[in-house]
Amino acid sequence: MFSGPSGVDISPDGTFALVADKGNHNIRHISIASGVVTTFAGSGSSGSVDGTGTAASFNQPYRVAISPDGSFALVADTLNHNIRHIAISTAAVTTLAGNDNTGDVDGVGTSASFKHPNGVAISP
Repeated sequence: MFSGPSGVDISPDGTFALVADKGNHNIRHISIASGVVTTFAGSGSSGSVDGTGTAASFNQPYRVAISPDGSFALVADTLNHNIRHIAISTAAVTTLAGNDNTGDVDGVGTSASFKHPNGVAISP
């Protein structure tokens, strides 16, 4: 079951989709061929933890974008005020930018701050 799915992107090869399931605080994987849904990343509880698969945590992820080569995805982790990176091959989640604090600061990586980011896109 989903709880507030708010963003979806389809892999470049069309084999799967990732869904930002904001109410469940995770990223879900849907096999296009079978329709099987699994939790790809996120523990299901709100938090801000980098980790692999369900060892990671999000706080209302709102949008997801898969890279053109299918190697990674970016997630707008709205209530953590950051942008997260997920390696598709391992489901390893890291914080790309933002520091869990609301703000409007330019900077590199966790030196930057956002206020409720709710969209991401990846340049080809």
